Amino acid sequence: STRSRYTLTFAERPRPVFTFSYKTEEGSYTVTPRGEREPASILLTTKKKYKPVAKKVRASLENCPEKFRIERNITGDPLATMPELNPNPPEFSPTGRYTAERKEAMDRAHGGDFLWPEERKLLHDFMCKHNDGFAWSDSERGCFKPEFFPPIEFPVLPHTPWVEKNIPIPPGLYKEVCKILKKKIAAACMSLRTRRIVRDGSAC
Repeated sequence: STRSRYTLTFAERPRPVFTFSYKTEEGSYTVTPRGEREPASILLTTKKKYKPVAKKVRASLENCPEKFRIERNITGDPLATMPELNPNPPEFSPTGRYTAERKEAMDRAHGGDFLWPEERKLLHDFMCKHNDGFAWSDSERGCFKPEFFPPIEFPVLPHTPWVEKNIPIPPGLYKEVCKILKKKIAAACMSLRTRRIVRDGSAC
């Protein structure tokens, strides 16, 4: 039999590409560095982001200080003041966050005959009594009670700030990125350590 010979040529490994992706109602966006790299061609050919071994981030074995430990100080019985469900729930009445529009959205999401009419009334009564526990938008999101779960601080190694430059944001997406960050800060998903969040002191 005749054996075929193949010559394999390996291309140069692409340089690392760092991207920042986010989604909006209009669609998905990916912000990539510009200038010294060509991330578009690399992303289309490899669909992965590579990082050289020399830039590998290695974990530092250290003891976690007391102030960085996650604490849980639940005092009393949180279930003692929880509203009780009525076995014969009344007709629906908009309460707090659970409005008529959101009730209709709940009915559409759980349509069909999976729930009996009385079970559906019990569901709406439960949603009305616990309406503060559900978030229908980013502005209604909250966090744990600080008396039970104190805020968490993440430990970092001593370093010189602003050594690594941030990924440049294209001017056309700058306002959209600031809008997303403001939404997360308003929803308490993100918090600022100080008022200065960029090098020159300006904020979004």
